[in-house]
Amino acid sequence: MKKFLKTLVIAVVAMAIALTAAVSLTACNKDNTKTVTKIGVLVADASGAEALAFRSYYENYVEKNYDVDFVYSEEIGDNATKEMEELDKLLAENCKAIISFASCDRPAQIAKCEESRVYYAVATGTLSDEDYETYKTKQYFVGQVGPSTFTEYNVGLAMGQYYKSLTGDAAIHSVALYVGFPAPEHVARTAGILTGLGMTYSAFGQSLSGMDIIGGIYGQDNGIANLNNIQTGDSGITVTTVLSMAPGAGLDEPLNAMLAGTKPDALLGVGMVSVFMAAQLNQQNIPYADVDAFTAANKTNFESGSMQYLAGKYGSSVGPVFALILNALNGNVIRNADGNAVSLDQGYMVATSAAEYLENYTKESGDSPIYDKTVLDSIIGNDVTYQQLVDVVASK
Repeated sequence: MKKFLKTLVIAVVAMAIALTAAVSLTACNKDNTKTVTKIGVLVADASGAEALAFRSYYENYVEKNYDVDFVYSEEIGDNATKEMEELDKLLAENCKAIISFASCDRPAQIAKCEESRVYYAVATGTLSDEDYETYKTKQYFVGQVGPSTFTEYNVGLAMGQYYKSLTGDAAIHSVALYVGFPAPEHVARTAGILTGLGMTYSAFGQSLSGMDIIGGIYGQDNGIANLNNIQTGDSGITVTTVLSMAPGAGLDEPLNAMLAGTKPDALLGVGMVSVFMAAQLNQQNIPYADVDAFTAANKTNFESGSMQYLAGKYGSSVGPVFALILNALNGNVIRNADGNAVSLDQGYMVATSAAEYLENYTKESGDSPIYDKTVLDSIIGNDVTYQQLVDVVASK
């Protein structure tokens, strides 16, 4: 009898443990049939306000509303070898698609994804016209949604023109430039800023102006503007310092030297100024301009710091490229009217005062992004067309 009772107790305990495990499993995965698709994200920058805004939108909003899991690479910077290593890691993680914010060698990225039969899209900037023509018919290249080279140039042009136009006590006579990485968007913005300030660039024995400066900076100076080649124009505004994140250049020493010497009237940057030097510029009350995102940190920089100009995007501006990828994964590979990969341009919003910044900043919140689920659902589905996508992106 005792043996029977002992056996019975053991059986009851075992059943209880099994039941508890089953309940726990159900609590962790309420829908056992749900399939979550991994989407890899290649990032050149992991710490900038814009990069963090994009990531927050994907991880804190999109993942909650769609059955996807975003797997992020390590920060790549301007390292083409690391870029391909990180892509290989994402593919090894069984990611079914890649969204790229890295631009060291996009043709190589496309070729690798094509070989791996994994859908691929560009989320910031765009391919060069020549590269787009080469890859627009590739089966797994779904497209690009972001500022074109022309738009990036124009965002810099508008910044330079703004500072050139200031008069009276607000007029500037000297600027420092932060030219970032030798990335296509940074070079295009740099060329725009110089042109907007009325300057030219000396390269290949010529004085280049406008978008021709892009070729000069790339072809002669490896993607980083050289102070000695910047030529002052009729405005009389001079560039006193060029700061960059070029490989091996280092930023702290030249920044500290600039702050310790004769300070410029303003610092104009092509991106990530708020990450690398906003604290120092705010402390010394040096006006600065940047290309970034409408974030809480930049709101503070405008209201209580010395940020004076921002060309920015919203965190959810990367919604359309996600829609492109999800449609492709679900069998609806959207093509343009010519049957090629999608290529859509996106612009920037500009603020030149705390009031303008606040107006733009309040248009989007984490719980209610501009590309919320209602908007995304209008461009996600088996029947969604290219024109529908164009119309929604144009409306935002």
